[in-house]
Amino acid sequence: QLGAVSRWTGRACPPGTPRCGAAMLSSLEWVVFYVFFLTHIPITVLIDGQGVLPGELYPSELKDLVKWYGSTEGFNDPLMRDTPQWFVHIVVCELVLQLPFFFFALYALHTKSNALRIPALLYGSHVCTTMVPILGHFAYSPSLEARDRSSLISLYLPYLLVPAYLILAMLRGDPFPAKEKHS
Repeated sequence: QLGAVSRWTGRACPPGTPRCGAAMLSSLEWVVFYVFFLTHIPITVLIDGQGVLPGELYPSELKDLVKWYGSTEGFNDPLMRDTPQWFVHIVVCELVLQLPFFFFALYALHTKSNALRIPALLYGSHVCTTMVPILGHFAYSPSLEARDRSSLISLYLPYLLVPAYLILAMLRGDPFPAKEKHS
């Protein structure tokens, strides 16, 4: 008796082969995504949030860090220094949409829940879309020297690449083996 038919190859799977042909998250992918979401929470709240939330919420040390980062002595980041209105709206989306997703993603990764798949596709698509104007701003900003331009693009690029890879990983199928239902 043959097992299921692979949805990827169209060939019959050997008997007893769970999820034949569906690529699940590898251990390395799991770690990369877990660390990405875990580290993104404090960055979103403590650094990015300063562009839109009341300054009274932040200790002077954190405000000084962001001020240094945006200055020419730091990374010369015009988005964090000048906070143009279009960037403020991207940060609002980060706080309202992405931040809750980070907690959900960490929980789903921890519990190996396939409920991660569709929200991860939405998250990845949203973030990739928001990173295009940010990276474009750095690439074509006349106020940035080549050194600053390459530093900022290098610093922000993982925030495009990891969500883009997350999309590809979730398009392969469910990220975890199906849990057996007990009757």
